[in-house]
Amino acid sequence: MVLEIPMGKRLPIPSTLKDVANSANVSIPIVSRVLSGNPEVRVSADTRQRILKAAKSLSYHPNASARSLKAKRTYTLALFVPDVGNPVIPEIIRGVEAGAQSAGYAAFVSHLDEKAVSEQRYLTWLQEGRFDGLILATARLEDSIVEDLVRSRRPFVLVNRRESSTNMHITVDDAAGARIAINHLVELGHRRIAHLAGPLMFDTSLRRLQGYRQELDAHGIAYDSSLVQEYSWQTWEGGKVAMKRLLQGKKPPTAVFASNFMGAVGALGALKEFGLKIPEDFSLVGLHDSPIAEVIDPPLTVVKMPLHEMGRRAAEILINILEDRPCVIPQVLTPEGLVMRKSTAPCRCLS
Repeated sequence: MVLEIPMGKRLPIPSTLKDVANSANVSIPIVSRVLSGNPEVRVSADTRQRILKAAKSLSYHPNASARSLKAKRTYTLALFVPDVGNPVIPEIIRGVEAGAQSAGYAAFVSHLDEKAVSEQRYLTWLQEGRFDGLILATARLEDSIVEDLVRSRRPFVLVNRRESSTNMHITVDDAAGARIAINHLVELGHRRIAHLAGPLMFDTSLRRLQGYRQELDAHGIAYDSSLVQEYSWQTWEGGKVAMKRLLQGKKPPTAVFASNFMGAVGALGALKEFGLKIPEDFSLVGLHDSPIAEVIDPPLTVVKMPLHEMGRRAAEILINILEDRPCVIPQVLTPEGLVMRKSTAPCRCLS
């Protein structure tokens, strides 16, 4: 896009601290300290209001480059995610951005693919000072990334995952989310409840499987390993293939709990291909909500997890670490609860 400036027009020149100081009739250092929120500056309420009013009327904005050079920091956080195509990832991103912006930081988001991992791009960028700290949202149980970050002694926070070498993590209670889903299906009369499990190399997948087994046991339902199908949860095709395997078994289930939203969408496609009506013939619950869940046919019943809040708190924790303020970590956030839509109904075995 080409910016066209009408003849005779000039772009406005940004206001400076000197302009604000002249307008408020105070010194430049006083203006700088007041506008930066320096708690040690001593000025009268009238002077403070005069400075703030002058800054607003002049549309003054601090020079980010000058601020960074003075503090020897970028005031930028990096967020690395496994797959920007997953519809639940944007909620985490928006949460991190909200937490960063509320403290005057920016958020840089990157897809951490296999090439970036093998080249240790994340470490290079951190060592080059491109950002002050890192938020990692990948989900593997163990990988070289976390080990590298621990050795680097640079600030980082893990989101939606845990790792044995550090307690710097914030997660949601995945096991509790699975228990909510299974309890809902049991209350509808289902007993043969399948689970589409994400890759069991992932910490989050294991916790969801754990919750599935815990809730079955709580209701006196024996665990049947044939009702658990592991799938690749990056795309909906993985859930579709896994669901087909379940439906082709000798004694198919009457309901399924999908470990993530993509798996639930895939399972829905498989059920339709088999000619099953949802929820009349089969009930389906997914983990994580999405606007898409409301418009697919039928709208999907889900367990909503606090992804935005998790991202926001991750940014808040990292900024507190960077600014030497106390913070509580690790943290585990509770599920927001069941969102009832039209993909679940009483089991036909009750009729």
